[in-house]
Amino acid sequence: MEYKRIEIDWEDITLYAGQYTESRVKEYGFKRIKTIGYLIEETKKHLKISMGVEITEDESIIDFLVIPKSNIIKKRFIK
Repeated sequence: MEYKRIEIDWEDITLYAGQYTESRVKEYGFKRIKTIGYLIEETKKHLKISMGVEITEDESIIDFLVIPKSNIIKKRFIK
């Protein structure tokens, strides 16, 4: 199956381990991520993007992300 290639700019939920003062905590925010992959599915709520597709017998989807649309800043299809 042919999948469209896509580039997504999005904000990821971020964990900062360790101890911080309240003023330091206020300095941190989300991590902004750029992901390039194959669009497997798009719904009203999310995108599913695969990092690879096996090109031999069964065309298995390899490693995929489910990204909520509310986290997406920008998307574009790659030709």
